Amino acid sequence: MGPLQLDQYVFSKFSVETNIGHKPESLAPMVNVQIQAGLGPVVGAENKYQVTLELSSLRAPDGTGTLPYEVAFQVVGQFSVLDPSYNDKEKLVRINGTSMLYSAAREMVLLITGRGPWGPYQLPTVNFQTLSQQAATPAVLG
Repeated sequence: MGPLQLDQYVFSKFSVETNIGHKPESLAPMVNVQIQAGLGPVVGAENKYQVTLELSSLRAPDGTGTLPYEVAFQVVGQFSVLDPSYNDKEKLVRINGTSMLYSAAREMVLLITGRGPWGPYQLPTVNFQTLSQQAATPAVLG
């Protein structure tokens, strides 16, 4: 068992909108996405943290094609650090916790869009170690 455990997560916001003007032959090779993550300790609970991950503005950059759906969500998770002597608990939770939540959101988007007119859409992967070193700025993923 690893040093981090996901105790629970909930989607506090989730939206998928069909892009009626999407043309499958013009699928955008790149995606502009705004990702923000927040981290804080759970009050009154030692070695427990809460992570909020928000994705918005999933769109193709101007002139590079279209995307079948516009997606936005906010997912909140609570985590326990199982090894109290772990050196950098906040970094562990920030990188691995956001990765776990994003993975759950990717699956949710895939499930919901699977019933959409353009078929299933999978969000691109994200390296949260790299993003945790940057400010909350738009990321271009491909």
